Amino acid sequence: MREALGLAALAAPFISPYAYDYDLTIFGIGLALLMPALAARASRAELIRLTVLSAIASGTGMATNTQHELVFGRGPVD
Repeated sequence: MREALGLAALAAPFISPYAYDYDLTIFGIGLALLMPALAARASRAELIRLTVLSAIASGTGMATNTQHELVFGRGPVD
């Protein structure tokens, strides 16, 4: 049941054509649900790679928002 919920949570953001920063919380929940099963089957190096790639994927949106604010300032969003 835990693995099914984790996979559903990881797949949920891919259903919508729109991806927002707050959708990454669903990714974190899915990864947290799958982590016990992943830790039992994956090597330490694979877990480190998964963590680094997750941080890169999650941090890309944050970096883009910061760059946008530096270039255009913090104005109202239309």
